[in-house]
Amino acid sequence: MMKKQYITIIFAVLGLILGLGSCKKDKIAPNRQQIAFIKYYGHVLDQKGKDIKVLTSEDGVTEYLILGSSKSFGSSTNSTTYNDMYLIKTDSLGNEIWSRKFGNDTKDQLDSDFTGSDDPQDYDEEGVRLLVLKDGSGYLLAGNRTHYVTDLNGQLVSADRKIVLYQVDLDGNLVSSYVHDYDNWDKTTACCSEILLDIVELDPEEEAMIDAPGKFLLTGNTTRVDVSKPGFIANGTDKTDIFTVKLDENFGTVWTATYGFVREDEGTAITVLDDGYVIAGMTRNREQSTNYQEAFILIKYKKQSGNIINTQQYQYGDFDCRATSMCWDSTNEVLTVFGNTIAANELEPVLLLLQADADFGTVKDFTTLSVLENANPAKDGSVAVDVVLLPGNEGYLLSATTTQPITFFGSDNEVDPNQGSNAQSAHIIKLDASLSPVDSRIMGYGVSGESGRIALLETIEEGATSATALGYVLTGTFDVGTNTMVGLVRMNTDLSFDPDGQEEQEN
Repeated sequence: MMKKQYITIIFAVLGLILGLGSCKKDKIAPNRQQIAFIKYYGHVLDQKGKDIKVLTSEDGVTEYLILGSSKSFGSSTNSTTYNDMYLIKTDSLGNEIWSRKFGNDTKDQLDSDFTGSDDPQDYDEEGVRLLVLKDGSGYLLAGNRTHYVTDLNGQLVSADRKIVLYQVDLDGNLVSSYVHDYDNWDKTTACCSEILLDIVELDPEEEAMIDAPGKFLLTGNTTRVDVSKPGFIANGTDKTDIFTVKLDENFGTVWTATYGFVREDEGTAITVLDDGYVIAGMTRNREQSTNYQEAFILIKYKKQSGNIINTQQYQYGDFDCRATSMCWDSTNEVLTVFGNTIAANELEPVLLLLQADADFGTVKDFTTLSVLENANPAKDGSVAVDVVLLPGNEGYLLSATTTQPITFFGSDNEVDPNQGSNAQSAHIIKLDASLSPVDSRIMGYGVSGESGRIALLETIEEGATSATALGYVLTGTFDVGTNTMVGLVRMNTDLSFDPDGQEEQEN
């Protein structure tokens, strides 16, 4: 079947789809939305939701800011429609206040990366991370631009990828933009690619105390690998290195660091500690003379120079694994790294958690999360997206994209054995402080769903020493009708959608 037919069938059998064990099942859009709800944003073509932030004014008004991408506004070439970054602001009930797109025709953003007949507008931009600037002036949108050119066969092919940043004011109007360029690049040819996977805004007071202060730190991967590394062979097997860049307030480069082994490496998450910047990610290092295995990696960089202080790899048995996100518990001085195994030997991904101290010593070895009961490991699995520390050291909140089999029914209401597919859904999991599952919920059954980032709604009561969670919000990508939309999920602290389940009253 085509995608439109899939969606019609999927929504017709929501109540019959999955045995989720402890996972709770919900309709896509609950009828009562006083406190908890699911809302969707976008237009006629596909959208994706990636990151979300909670905005709270001095008088207690709550709003939400969501970053993703949309093809609904993009340019088209050779029947290909490109993504633009897509920024949405809503009120406390998810009603859209405004939305903005940034991409091919954004003012002052067109750049002539290629010469000759290549159209500088032939690129695709996807938003990855969203920052609320500490000075209250606005927001930073961070993502990746894929530039396309026409090959000798008249086909559009990806020429390179670049990191792109947009600084906007509180109304979403463009203030400035930045595209990370390549050193010593002849712009008449494609050079290399750099991909952003995380970015943080640095504390201005802490940065003022070091020799090389900066405003932003980003990480990802680059194809400009370190050719001086041990074992480097210039035959294409060394694909990417971990790429970390410190920028000043004008997006000028303070320092750049690359790190990796002979294969594929990437940085996926950043935590700032007192004695350095910590990058979590994946490395594929040579285990034996002919075998390469992917492992979690932690790297600590000096703040002033980008020189490496410490590194540590963590291997989960004989499985390849990848770290995707990380959070820091300053009270107990513990790093919690969230990731998953990588599909191998016909097995789908398994969620993994690892805890380490500030010097990368193991606090708690790999913990696996079994998110589906009676699951067929050849068809089902989850890919890690985000981990958040809950206030008061109550535990952790995780988001993941979970894949599960869908049962298709024929016109006679009998199971059709000739039809089959997998549902990709946004999945949120609550753990206690010992990393044991407390609750789990899967939302948005469809063939193209993806989970995005999580944000907490918090309050600090008078006289309290720590915040109290009022609820959680999640963004992601949801199949709605014939296309995918940006989703905003607002749920209570027990992951329910019961509007009477909490005392909180939204403005």
